[in-house]
Amino acid sequence: MKVTVVQKKCLLAFAVFDFVLLVLFASSFIFKSKKNAIETRETVLMNASLLKSVSSIVISDGSAGGQSVTLNRNDDFWSGTDSVSNTIWPADSQTVRNLMESLVQLRTVRVKASSDDAWEDLGIDDENAFSVKMLDENSNEISALYFGRIDSLTQRIAFRTSKEDTSYETDYDIRSYLNASSSFWSDPFLFPVFLSGNNSASMQSSYRHGTLMPVAPLPEETIHVLKKTFENGSRAVFSVYETENDIVVVPQFYASQSMTQTEQDALRKCNYRYSLSEWSLERILEDWKDE
Repeated sequence: MKVTVVQKKCLLAFAVFDFVLLVLFASSFIFKSKKNAIETRETVLMNASLLKSVSSIVISDGSAGGQSVTLNRNDDFWSGTDSVSNTIWPADSQTVRNLMESLVQLRTVRVKASSDDAWEDLGIDDENAFSVKMLDENSNEISALYFGRIDSLTQRIAFRTSKEDTSYETDYDIRSYLNASSSFWSDPFLFPVFLSGNNSASMQSSYRHGTLMPVAPLPEETIHVLKKTFENGSRAVFSVYETENDIVVVPQFYASQSMTQTEQDALRKCNYRYSLSEWSLERILEDWKDE
């Protein structure tokens, strides 16, 4: 069959038209891909140069009835107070250092939104966010981070800073420090690491105390008074009381003269108390019978 000139022109026109459609179709995918591309940034949650200015860290759970913990730096000794027990206790300095190291490490974050319109949906608005605030010695804010909801698929957590409206997502690792419980931040040992002069690793087999308790009236008489002197010259006296529901220990510390005056004053202000199981008390009495 012979193809006429008119037919050739029609075929050419259809071919050109198909090519144009194909280009437009491909372009739409490219445009859509670019539009939906996830913007990422390499950043830190806090500038490392600011760490030396941090005098206290305030960690607050923004949920209804949420708790808060304040960690205070006293030279090399960290102490803490909380909204539940309202007491002052030795903090776990290694955990505090781990938090600060996590804040200054370089990480890849994903941009979620560029305006504060997204804050409430992401749970990073002032009313709902879990906040971590760094303050200087005059209680001025150095840095503040607000953490919100966790993506059920990626397990990344939404966050923002106090300095911009943009919201981000970061990896799960920081979430382990989003804890406003004194049990997480307090030194877990009967002999606080800073007082004894030992390090956390060597203390792992040592006695641990129970839950920190609010200050409340105690019986007039103690059931035991235990004393301990450490190699660095520090001393501790543990007054043990028995209530209707608990065995309560009230420690009192006497700092080593090698500690700075700031550290000694802070250690002296510790006024916390904690529960102790009967089993732990029996072990302590057996081990300390010659003290």
